[in-house]
Amino acid sequence: MESLENFDDAILDYTKALKINDKMTDAYYNRAKIMLEKIELATNDAQKKKYEKALYLGLQAFHSEVVYDEN
Repeated sequence: MESLENFDDAILDYTKALKINDKMTDAYYNRAKIMLEKIELATNDAQKKKYEKALYLGLQAFHSEVVYDEN
């Protein structure tokens, strides 16, 4: 499962980058793309549901914090 661990590291890196600069649209895109890839590679339904929920919650946070940010 090393590839999934690499995905986790990449997700963390993009998340750190977004904490520094939340206007980096490429980082949002790439992080979501990696999360979708994790869903595709998941070996069982429980893993898929876990990753799908993480992606859903991440998109909700993006919408509430960035899209609707009045600053």
